[in-house]
Amino acid sequence: VWIGTDRGAAVLRGDRWVVPPGAEDLPSTLIRDLTVSPNGAVWGVLDEGGIAVFSATGASLAVTAADGLPTDRIWSLAHARDGAVLVGTDQGLWIHDPSGEAPNRFVDRSAGLPSSSVISVLETPDQRIWVGTSTGVARVDRGGVVTDVFTSHDGLSGTEAAQGGLFLHSSGDLWIGMAEGATLVNTDRLADRSEVVPELVVESILLNGEPIPDF
Repeated sequence: VWIGTDRGAAVLRGDRWVVPPGAEDLPSTLIRDLTVSPNGAVWGVLDEGGIAVFSATGASLAVTAADGLPTDRIWSLAHARDGAVLVGTDQGLWIHDPSGEAPNRFVDRSAGLPSSSVISVLETPDQRIWVGTSTGVARVDRGGVVTDVFTSHDGLSGTEAAQGGLFLHSSGDLWIGMAEGATLVNTDRLADRSEVVPELVVESILLNGEPIPDF
């Protein structure tokens, strides 16, 4: 069992908590998030200075600004099934391949996210990346293209995603935690989601900040 605290990361060995050697040399001891990679390594978000890798035998920096990390303000962390690191930041989603075989990709509001503040992130078995933001939830393909955006108008329980609020059930359904509650999504049915653009209805017009009467 691993736990991240404001004094660092520790692993439970028997009846004793063990702090990995080298952890005290990291830029920060405050751990914002922990996740396990497909190869079993434990990755942790530092309060500042990047992302570290922890094991019972040691701790070291794994990703920093030198690797292209756009900001130290990281809200969420997850791994794709192929080992890519999915990093949710205050500036957008950063997709990083530690092997260096694939280019880093960055997705923000200008690329179609509801907001650049990425609070939660998770990859589903279809290799889609679900991204929870401060103003809605999006699906992104591995190429960094936003394919869908969901808000409370689509049935979500609120507007702002909860940190760490994406959970894939063994049935394949996805739980989406929002600040106002949780929503259960049957991902198989999303294939039938209508792509028809709704009819535009103009309900009022403002001219120089004032409503036009009798519109």
